[in-house]
Parts: sequence; C-alpha cells; structure tokens
Amino acid sequence: MNNKIGELIEKYRKECGLTQKELAKKLGVSHTAISKWEHGSNLPDITLLEPLSEILGIDKLLLFTSENERKEETSERVKLLKRRNTIKLVIISIIFISTIAFTNYISYKVYKHKLDTIQSSQSTIYKFTSTDPEFIANGYLILSGKGSNVIFEQLEYQTMHTNAKTKKITNEYEDVELVELYVYLDKQVIFNSFCKKKDKEQLKINDFLKELTNSNLQNNEPMDTTDLKNIKIEIKIQTEKEHIKKDIILQLSAK
Repeated sequence: MNNKIGELIEKYRKECGLTQKELAKKLGVSHTAISKWEHGSNLPDITLLEPLSEILGIDKLLLFTSENERKEETSERVKLLKRRNTIKLVIISIIFISTIAFTNYISYKVYKHKLDTIQSSQSTIYKFTSTDPEFIANGYLILSGKGSNVIFEQLEYQTMHTNAKTKKITNEYEDVELVELYVYLDKQVIFNSFCKKKDKEQLKINDFLKELTNSNLQNNEPMDTTDLKNIKIEIKIQTEKEHIKKDIILQLSAK
C-alpha cells in the first residue's frame, strides 16, 4: 500500500513534538488509529485531513494529493489485475478448445485408418443398426477370409429402465459394477468383452459401454456367414442388487 500519508503524518507529528496519544486526543481518535495511519495499515478519513493538516502545520493540499495518488495507484493496480486475469482466461480457453479439437481429430483419424485398412483387404462390409427402444447401436461388421471385425460407431443407453423386481422406472441403471458385451452370429459368439468397475469409481452404464467399444473388436476364426440376418448384441449388466441381460437385435445392410 502507498504510505505517503502515513510518512507525512509521522514526520510532521514529530517535528511538532507530539506523541501519537497527544495527536489522537486533538483529533478525537484513538492512539491506535494514529499508529495504523503511520504504519500504512489504515488511512485517516477524508474529513480528518483538514484538521490534521492544521494541527501539523502543513498545507492540506499535501495530504489531499497523497490521498489522490494512493487512489490512482490502487485503481491502476486493479486495472492491471483485470487485464492479467482476462489474458489468462483467453489463454486457458484457447488451450481447452485446441485440446478438444485435437482429441477429436486424432479419434477420427484412428477410426478412419481402421476402416480404410479393413476396406483395402478384399472384405465385405455390412452396416448394422438397431431398433431397440432402450439402446442405440450402430457400426460396421467387416468379413474377410482372415476373420471378422466389428467397429462400433455408437452403443449407448438412451431411455427409461424398469426395474424387474420393484417395477420402479429410473433414468439410469444404478450402481453398475460389471458390464459384459457379446456379439452373436446365430448361436455362435464371435466377439466378447467385459468392463469392471474399479474401487470408488462412479460410472454410469454409458461409461462402461464406451470403454467396451473404444477398440476394434476382432475375431480371427473362420465363421459361417450363410445366415447373417441372425446377428445380435447381448449385454449383461451386474449391479449391486441384480443381474440384467439385454438382447439387441441388429439389422444388416451391405455397404
């Protein structure tokens, strides 16, 4: 804090031969107030500047000028702090937006590379979708002489769920601990994966599904493709209270 006023008060008080208590008595304030003024931890009220200047025998403009300089310095510091905070906010926003854009770009390039690699190797590609009222499922089934791949564009829980025991309708599967994912071709399991909750994690059903479908599901075993219409997804959900099994029938179309 600018302490020009405090320095002036202390200097001219001593020249007048006054103690802090004596000056305080003349002004009608406590000697503690005088001590705070001189140390710069507080400032005299503006109404006291004129009697203070008379007691100390100095021009009141000297004290007024020091007060104005203090206010101007404080104002400049506030403006500087605001400018710095604005610059920081702009920089953080740019970094945040750039990070999201870069992450999305990398995800797209990885997904595109997977699809292009599979397409380049004499494969038959089928687009699959579901009409399930609870789950959105869409992506690609790729068949080749070396096996098959499943690439999910989306597998997401989207609607209300009715608890089989309580008949209570909720917006989410609650307290999920384990999710298993199976892809069936007729009665043959061609892919399977699972995701288990770690200690103290608070995950929703879509967090599990995202983890399960982030990678390209690949099967290197030969498979019977004579009846592709019988393809489905099976999701097993284990919560603290129950086990739920959900079958999602897929519709295939050649790409």
